[in-house]
Amino acid sequence: MRTFSPNTEAEITNTVTRPLFIIALGFATVRRLSSREDVVYDGNTYLSETVDLRLNSNLLRFYNEGLSFSSVFLSEKTAGISCTIWQLYGDAPFSAGDADIVFDGELGAATVGEWIGVALRKTPSILVPRLYASEPTLNHIPPDGLEIATPYGLYKMERN
Repeated sequence: MRTFSPNTEAEITNTVTRPLFIIALGFATVRRLSSREDVVYDGNTYLSETVDLRLNSNLLRFYNEGLSFSSVFLSEKTAGISCTIWQLYGDAPFSAGDADIVFDGELGAATVGEWIGVALRKTPSILVPRLYASEPTLNHIPPDGLEIATPYGLYKMERN
């Protein structure tokens, strides 16, 4: 069973909730943004920004007040930068288990202007295993035909 902080517990039982999104952009210097007030969560500070998050169309926009983000988005390549977005409810303080990840992927190309618009892309799947259980990686491989009994059944070791 999952436990929440008292503030979050009270908020999620309401008929109407006030979600808060915190966003970590994985630039050389990680940028942490909050969709409402400044928030400290899990030891990191997320700064308040005007955020327009459209998860159904994979778009993240935030207001470029004073062109404060222009230099970051113009000087660094955005495509492939990691992006994680969590959703919280209620007001701080939050406990470490209160946030739910609503997006974990990477940024696409950005448009820079009065608003910074960034496409959100899901991280491509990685096919595993990249290492195979064979010599010389593993020198102590059980012999072919070895049977291992478990509570879930009998397994027989075989080479492919």
